[in-house]
Amino acid sequence: MVKWSQKAVLRFEQRSNFGSSFKQLDYNDLICIFFVGPIKRFYKDVNIISNDDGYEIGLDGRKIKTPLNNILKVNSLSLANMIANEWRSQRDLIKKHEMLLTNIAFTAIDNPQNMTKEEMIDQLTEWLYTDTLCFRIKEPVEMKSLQEQRYDPILDWLRERYNCEVPISDNIMPPDIPVSTQNKLKQIFNFNQASLFGLTLITENLKSLILTIALINQKISISEAVSLSRLELEYQTRVWGSVEWAHDLEKNLITATVASALIFFLSNSESTKVVKKGKL
Repeated sequence: MVKWSQKAVLRFEQRSNFGSSFKQLDYNDLICIFFVGPIKRFYKDVNIISNDDGYEIGLDGRKIKTPLNNILKVNSLSLANMIANEWRSQRDLIKKHEMLLTNIAFTAIDNPQNMTKEEMIDQLTEWLYTDTLCFRIKEPVEMKSLQEQRYDPILDWLRERYNCEVPISDNIMPPDIPVSTQNKLKQIFNFNQASLFGLTLITENLKSLILTIALINQKISISEAVSLSRLELEYQTRVWGSVEWAHDLEKNLITATVASALIFFLSNSESTKVVKKGKL
């Protein structure tokens, strides 16, 4: 649930038909309302505004603002260009679902749960208890063998790379993750808070912190990460068949989201700033 400031409450009550009841909305619902649609494209030009502390996106000279009325500002010029291109690519109608980087930036800037960096890192490491790679099935035997074949090399790499123990579970009970493993993996995430929003989104879509770590270390590709996260589902579709177009659509959406979140993570963890002559 969004933690609303008094200023945000008054502003949104004035701009919507929800009254004070909007305070019960999830932030994702709020973004949908922000893009209530379909919305016709209302701007002609998209430009990047550079200042001393980052880059902003302008629509006909007016700065884009988030659902909570914060200015959309990023630290990376390459990220600003990609977000600007999302807005440029909109045709007659603005399609919110196509603007993945914009939506991630909105969430990172608004920080709707008011989470600290430490809280985000704790939340990430909690995924170990429900990590897809740590849960195995006993039957069918073919699926059990497939999990061992595909998951074990990633777990072996993680154990060797970070000198940690990662147990697995073959029942509904979560694995007993050692405190030492949690502490070691927490050290991996010593990034700025904007980067952590990207990592969180990757982990949520892959349902695996371990796959996220392997991905940012270039141990696996995006397509491999998505495939591993859907291993049981893909096995079931091979056996029983797939729902026409639905499974492919879901996979493509997850792939696009993970790719965008990875771009957002990399752009924020290695930001650049162009300095004009005379300002060195």
